[in-house]
Amino acid sequence: MSKTSRGIIYPVTKPFASGHFKTADAQHEIAFYRYGNPDAPALLHLHGGPGAASADYHASFYDPERWHIITFDQRGCGDSRPSASLTNNDTDHQLADIEQLRQLLNIDNWVVSGGSWGSTLALAYACDFAKRVNGLLLRGVFLGRGCDIDWMYAADNAAARSFPQAYEQLTHALTEHSEVKLDGSARQLISEFYHALKNPRHPKRLLLAQAWCYYELRLSAIHARNDLHDYVTNHPNTLNMALIELHYFHHQLFLQKKPLLQRLKALKDKPVYIVHGQQDIVCAPDQAWRVAQQLANAELHWVAGAGHASSEPAIAKCLVDLGNRLADHSHS
Repeated sequence: MSKTSRGIIYPVTKPFASGHFKTADAQHEIAFYRYGNPDAPALLHLHGGPGAASADYHASFYDPERWHIITFDQRGCGDSRPSASLTNNDTDHQLADIEQLRQLLNIDNWVVSGGSWGSTLALAYACDFAKRVNGLLLRGVFLGRGCDIDWMYAADNAAARSFPQAYEQLTHALTEHSEVKLDGSARQLISEFYHALKNPRHPKRLLLAQAWCYYELRLSAIHARNDLHDYVTNHPNTLNMALIELHYFHHQLFLQKKPLLQRLKALKDKPVYIVHGQQDIVCAPDQAWRVAQQLANAELHWVAGAGHASSEPAIAKCLVDLGNRLADHSHS
């Protein structure tokens, strides 16, 4: 299969089929998309965020001749309906949606792939439905612990100290012309942003959403895109992304009662490939290491000189190569 001119990912294509399904709780209609070869082994790609959306290029990390690739927009995201809804929008309901989609498509089992929040969902799903998972491909592992959130949003932690100007811009957007006094904790910062964005009449609602998204995207790649500010300002998903992400962070990703690291035994016989940039400021690299330490069958691939984004060439190449190895395993 020929690659794109960049020589890394496969050509970006439109899905050969798409649709919506009503969730079991009847609160959402989930948009899903199918790419590649419908007769090949199935691979589910989980988008990040929480609050982002699927995109056609997500499927281009996998060989379309060797995989039946499925993506979907999570609750409140992308073309799923209702947009930005927080009703029953939590991790357990997302996992139920994944299982409902598998049954809808008559798929017995599949490989599950995801980066960042997508890796969180992939691990959680694999722990709950291990018999349905043939393997995992994870990028930028995020475990959703308090220390993982602090890493990015606490004033005295890694992200704020590595990108002080970006962190100052984030906090200034909240405190300017406001009586809010921040104490430097991630918990307070998230709470203030969350309650502001939940209020549809808040005078700075869109500005705060843009500030929130800009900060994360600025940290995601070693070299930020030149038009990042305009990209965030003009992106139609900015408010959705910020609101849903803050909803999950405010509730500790709904994982407090089911910490991922305590449940990995279910994956002991599965092939697990992990890709993590050594300079990842969004998701602390120790998260990938801790998962790999608990799974003797896991392969952890550190990507030197790379950050968080899947678009970074070295990370993209590693994902493509490992996806092909999983395809070899699935076809054997």
